[in-house]
This record gives sequence, structure tokens and C-alpha cells, in this order.
Amino acid sequence: MLVSPGRLDALAEGPTRLAGWTWLTRCHPGRGGPELVLRHVAWDGDGRCLAATTRGLSFWTGTEWREAPTTGLPNAQGIRFVRRVAPGRWLVGGEGATVAIYTTDGVKEVIHAAEPELRLDMFHGDPADLAVLVGTLPDQGPSLYAVVGRRWLKPLPVEGVAALSSIARIGDASFLLTGRRKDGRGYAAVYSPLDWEIEPVDAPQVSAFLASAGHPDRRVGVAVGTDGAILWYDRGTWRVESVEPKWHLSAAGVDAVGRGWAAGPGRIWLRGDGKWQCVWADASWTSPMVSMFADVGRVMAATADGGIVEARIAIDDSDETRPFLQATSK
Repeated sequence: MLVSPGRLDALAEGPTRLAGWTWLTRCHPGRGGPELVLRHVAWDGDGRCLAATTRGLSFWTGTEWREAPTTGLPNAQGIRFVRRVAPGRWLVGGEGATVAIYTTDGVKEVIHAAEPELRLDMFHGDPADLAVLVGTLPDQGPSLYAVVGRRWLKPLPVEGVAALSSIARIGDASFLLTGRRKDGRGYAAVYSPLDWEIEPVDAPQVSAFLASAGHPDRRVGVAVGTDGAILWYDRGTWRVESVEPKWHLSAAGVDAVGRGWAAGPGRIWLRGDGKWQCVWADASWTSPMVSMFADVGRVMAATADGGIVEARIAIDDSDETRPFLQATSK
């Protein structure tokens, strides 16, 4: 569905006129095979995605999971992240300080960092402009490796943090980090590469923040974690929010109009008027959600065992009295 910029602004401000939701199961959990475990997912904007798995790379065609070729990668099982950088083009990286350019035709180029023991866990941003890699050396905590105008900055260690779980861009030059501190509490912070600075965010005392998402043009971001904890960012202001019941949240999204999404095992929530409302639930989906793709007329979510659920949203201008949310689950 194509929506003009003016229509996006109309949806983002004032009464939102949504006629309803249609939820469809595209792939039942576990149908990708007993050994398919998704580590990280990168959506291609058309409902397809490339996923780093415990056995290499897999591609969701829109109807099924298929093994993706990994010839040329030194350690396919060691891939930790995938990141879309253009239509049909991704960066993949992981153990052995390896980053590769990957396309629908397979591996195109492999780049090795100077430290072979470095494990690359995450990537976000534009490698031609401003981008951030999260890397970890043995027996050390995570560090941030920023690229500015194709030049590497000095690595910045993330002090007091045991592990980072996600990174999301929430502004022109700012990134939201989530994870777990060494003292066992959840961690959230804003990283500003140009200032070589990390600013922690006051967060509720939960065991971890597991996922994040952002929309840098709208300066909106969200971090989600255990016990239903949510940190909502809007143009420099942070709010502590939550979902009911206190579900463990492991995936997040922000759509084109700046609305927040959160997901956990068998449930998906949408933020509207400052409140989180459950818009989809299926008790048979017990595996954690690991990724969300959120746009104006389409939302997709993937579970760790390969389940795919999709929402199609109809926008109705004929009835302005319709409530913000009308959800149906099929």
C-alpha cells in the first residue's frame, strides 16, 4: 500500500482512522525445520527477509524458509547479524571478525578486521555515512566501533555491561543501546558516535532490555525487556511504560508514522495515545519473538523457531468516529 507523505502526517496527528486489522499466519512455528533457530533477521521491505541462524543463513521467500548459500564465508554457523543496506543487499557478520557483503546471488565480498578474535554482534546505520558495529573480545565486555564518513573511530568500551542485545538509530547521530549490566539489571543508553559518548537512560529494575527500534527522522525510539518493561523515546524525552500482563518482550518496531510495537511469545502490542494495547494473541505460539517489521499498512513478526505472522491494515476515511484500534485475530 502506498501512502503519501501528507497522508502519513494525517495518520500521525489527531484521530487515527483505522478500519481494522487482518492477521494471517504465514508460517507456523517450527515449520522451518527442527534445527532452524533464528538469531537475527533483516527484512527486505516486501515481506521477505534474510536471517542469521544457528546453521548459517536462511531466506524467507514470503511462503517458505529456504537455506541461503554461504559459500565463501569462513564460518557460516558463526554469523551473528544480518543488516539490509539496499534492496536485495545485506551486510552479514559474526565470529572471526568477519563482515561480508551478501546479495540474492550469494556472498560478494568478505572483509576481515585486524583482530581475528573479535566477534561482531550487531551493525546499524549507513556504512557510507555513519554506522556502528558492536564487537566483543574474549573475556571482555562489548565495545562500539563507529564508522564516520568511511573512517573508523577509536573503539569505545561499554563499561559495566555484560552484553548488548540490540542497537537502533533514534536520531541523525544517536543510537539506542539495550542489554544487561554486569550486576544483573537491564541496561539502556544513548550512544553519540560523533561525541564519543554514551549516556545511560534511567530504567526500571528488570533483568534485561532485549530489543529496540527507532525512526530517526521522527526522533522516536523504543526499548523493550523482561516483565513487560518499555522505555519510550520521543524527541528527547523518555517515558517508562509497560504492557499488561507483564509479558517478557523480545522484539520491537516503530512504523512510518512513529507508532511503537512490541512483541513477546504469542502476543503483539501497539502503542496508541500513550497506552499499549494487545492487538494479536495466540497461546500456541510459545517461542520468543525475535524480530518485527512495521510499516503503515503492514506488520510482520518472526519467532525464534521460524514462525511468521503478518498484519494487513485497512485505512478507512469514511468513518472518523471509529476508535483508534479495532483488532481481529484469525
